[in-house]
Amino acid sequence: MRSTRNPPLTPAAMTVLLVIVGIVAWTLSACAQPNSPDSSIGALGPVHTLSHPQALGFAYSPDGEFLATWSFARIKLWDLASFQEVQSLAPPRLWMSFRWPSFSANGQLLAASTSNDVIRIWEVPSGREVNTIDAELGPSFRVALSPSGELLATVSDRTIALIAVATGEIVRTLEAHDESVIAVAFSPNGELLATGGLDSTIRLWNVQDGSALGTLAGHDAAIHFLAFSPDGRLLVSGSEDGSVRVWDADSSNLLHLLAGHSGPVSDAAFDPTGSTLATSSHDDTVRLWDLETGTEEHTIDLWELLGPLSPDFSPDPQRSARVFGVGFSPDGRHLATSYCGVSRCQVDIWDLEALLGD
Repeated sequence: MRSTRNPPLTPAAMTVLLVIVGIVAWTLSACAQPNSPDSSIGALGPVHTLSHPQALGFAYSPDGEFLATWSFARIKLWDLASFQEVQSLAPPRLWMSFRWPSFSANGQLLAASTSNDVIRIWEVPSGREVNTIDAELGPSFRVALSPSGELLATVSDRTIALIAVATGEIVRTLEAHDESVIAVAFSPNGELLATGGLDSTIRLWNVQDGSALGTLAGHDAAIHFLAFSPDGRLLVSGSEDGSVRVWDADSSNLLHLLAGHSGPVSDAAFDPTGSTLATSSHDDTVRLWDLETGTEEHTIDLWELLGPLSPDFSPDPQRSARVFGVGFSPDGRHLATSYCGVSRCQVDIWDLEALLGD
C-alpha cells in the first residue's frame, strides 16, 4: 500500500509521469491489439472501447451528445448516439501537448490548454476554433468553462485567472493558496469557484466579485480533483492521500470521509441524480459510493476486467496499471473509464447495469 506520507506529485512531476505514459503507449500501441469484450475479459466487457489508444482522459458533454477523449497529441470528439468519431483536434505544432479539456454546460464549447501556455476554445461539434487565449500567466495545468460559457477559469502555479471567453481578457485573478493549484471547478449555477492545490486545502470563491468565501481543510496531501453535485449542494474533493471528502457547499461542513482507495484518487464524478459518486484511483479500481450514507456500494477492479493491456505480459503482483478517469453518461446508463496498462491507455464505455450485476 502506498504511504500517504510520501511527498505529493508536483504539477511538473505529474506532467512528466503522464508524458512517459503517453510515450510508452504511443510506441507500443501499434503492436498491442485492443482488447474486445470477447477476448481476455470474458463475458463481461465494455460495450465500446474507443479508438484513441493513447487517451489519458475524457469528458462528457453535459447535454449527452458527445464525449471528448484526450491524449497529449490529440483531442477526439465522439457522437454518443453512434460512438463514431466526429472530430479530431490536434495542436498547431507537434511539440505542443494538450491537457484536460472542459465542456461548457450547454455542450456547445470545448476548451483545453496546451503546453505553450495557450488556451484553445472550439465550437462543438464543428471543431471550429472560436478563440485562442494567451493570458501570459505561464503553463496552465487545468481549465474549466463556466456553465454559461462566458468565463474560463485557468490555473498557473498559485494564480487562478478568470478570463472572458469572448475577448480573452483577464477579468480578475485570485490568489490564496500557499502552493500550486491543480484542481478547479465551477458550481452548476456559476456563482462559486472551488480550487484545490498542493497545499492540501480547498478554497471557495465568489465568481462575481472574486471574494474568498472560505477554506476547507482536512486532506493530508495534494487535492487532485474537485466536483460539484448536479444541484450544487455538495462538493467532492479527491486527494493524493487516497481519501475522498464530501462537503456541504453552503456551510463548508464535512459530511462524509470516504476511505477505501489504497492509492491517490485521480477523478470523481456524480451520477445524474447526485445520489451516487464514482471515484477512480491509481489502485486500479473504481468505487461507487452512496452519498446519503457515505458507504461504499461497489468496487470495480479494472485490472481484473481489463488486465495489463499487453498480450505477452506476465502477471505482476504490483499490477503496473492506473485508472486516470471515471464518469457517468448524462443519462446514467453508462460508466466511462480511462485506464492505462503496461503498453497503452484506452477509454472504455461500460453498461452500468451489467457491470454491477443488477
